[in-house]
Amino acid sequence: MFVFQMPGMELHEDLRRGAHGAGPSDRGFGLVFTAVFLAIGLWPLTKGAPVRVPALVISGVLLVLSLVFPRVLHPLNRVWTLFGLLLSRITTPIVTTLIFVLLFVPAGIVMRLLGKDLLRLRHDSALPSYWIERLPPGPPAGTMVDQF
Repeated sequence: MFVFQMPGMELHEDLRRGAHGAGPSDRGFGLVFTAVFLAIGLWPLTKGAPVRVPALVISGVLLVLSLVFPRVLHPLNRVWTLFGLLLSRITTPIVTTLIFVLLFVPAGIVMRLLGKDLLRLRHDSALPSYWIERLPPGPPAGTMVDQF
């Protein structure tokens, strides 16, 4: 990842490191998928249908591997984590764009139509100052000598 940094300027955060952590443990990964395949296998019972035996077998195998040999599940865990990262790179821009377009743009249009200026960005030459008077006034200035 390329990070632009001006000379003499240090950031409080290291932006060169990976954007994601190590991911779930192999045992945790196996137990979650054990539960998923168990649910898939038993779901037909809610409708009076027979259980899905292949899903129950996979669930049992995953349970044994998770408890006895979790390291065997590491390649699957890694592939699943990378798949999740790929999905997030695709869906995050789409979802944030939809939120912006469907929420903020209409709100901004309505505010402009109503003549609202919540951030007080319009220039008003009649005002002597843009200072916002605080009522009631805050603490005296002398109490803020050593803030940090």
